[in-house]
Amino acid sequence: MASGRDDAALLKMILAAPGVPRLVPRCNDGSLLRALLDTAPKILRHRRKSTLFEAMNVLDLEAPHSDFLAWLLDPLGPLSSNWLLRGLLDRIAPEQSWDVDPTVEREVPVDEGRLDILISWPSFKLIIENKVRSAEGEEQIARYLRSAGITGPNDGHILYLSPLGRMPGSVDANDARVTAMSYRELAAILDKGSASEVDDRGRVFAQEFRNCILRLLKIRYEMTKPQISESTKIYLGKAKRVAEIKALAIDEFAEFLQWMYSEAERRLRSLVGPDLVTHRGKYVVLFRLPDWKHDDFIFGIYFGMDQDPTTRLISEARDGPWAGIGAWRMDDSVDQKGCQAVVDVLSPALRKAWTHEKDLRDPDYSMALWREIPIPDDGDIDRWAEDTIKFLEELASALVPTLKIVAKNYSK
Repeated sequence: MASGRDDAALLKMILAAPGVPRLVPRCNDGSLLRALLDTAPKILRHRRKSTLFEAMNVLDLEAPHSDFLAWLLDPLGPLSSNWLLRGLLDRIAPEQSWDVDPTVEREVPVDEGRLDILISWPSFKLIIENKVRSAEGEEQIARYLRSAGITGPNDGHILYLSPLGRMPGSVDANDARVTAMSYRELAAILDKGSASEVDDRGRVFAQEFRNCILRLLKIRYEMTKPQISESTKIYLGKAKRVAEIKALAIDEFAEFLQWMYSEAERRLRSLVGPDLVTHRGKYVVLFRLPDWKHDDFIFGIYFGMDQDPTTRLISEARDGPWAGIGAWRMDDSVDQKGCQAVVDVLSPALRKAWTHEKDLRDPDYSMALWREIPIPDDGDIDRWAEDTIKFLEELASALVPTLKIVAKNYSK
């Protein structure tokens, strides 16, 4: 007879053979999950969205950047005395007069393209081409100079704005009609102007745009290598296996719940009598006596959750699971207001009869009285199931007599 060591060696050979599904003993699954929990940060930090554009998921999209910038440059925008536009003009065309307020337009069509931002005075044009992540199009700036009729620096100017401030390739580096500006240079102008902005609203918007473009620089161009936790490394390598473990946990726990429902039914029947009726729904199980009903509603002792336990672990839910006493609509088409009326009758009477030390929560939705019974952190579902069933027994012992009276009177 082969020894245990020989059996282990044979198993390893089988698992290593090509075409054979890899089977991992459950003890390894436990070790994997323990390693994840042991190495995970005590506080799991999600990526913080620190700027407005991140919160709107537009940090690296050109159109929102250009829209916001055009608004800040507009005389009708939020900045006092149009200081941002004046700051840009001082940088690129300091001799340009400012006799009247300019008009600011977005996505202006010209013969050979569309201008991101066009700022027009009677005798001068300032075009801003904003490149958040794309490169210059074929001969793009040269085409825009021709289309806008900018033959010399007195006719107008193109500000080529980009994260790193590189000069466009379609014009000579010394072309006096074109200036390249980086986002960091723009941020410096915003910094200086914000310090003297007298309007709180304008200062907030200017600083927020500054923060957005600096954040974009940090993420896309100046980002340092982030630290990766050991738990993330383990998860990356074992993600498929973790998903398999979770699927198995969902299946096993769904089956466990069915046993739990049956056990609760058996023990409640011994308390309230053999006529106990059980309703098992996708999310809820309800126990009642035959006469606990009125029109489209039934009264009962509940245990339930807010999601289907056959597709998701109930411990992942925001709330619950929960247990209590309440009313249940027999059909989803029934008006919820009627169910609430039943709850309003049930709740005061039941609360008067509840003298147990465990507190119950106030009426909510279809529940007259209830409490959450969450899965413990250590995953001891045997203890959790026993605590839940005992609580259902406590409800039955303490409140079923009152529930019988309420149900009888309510149905008259």
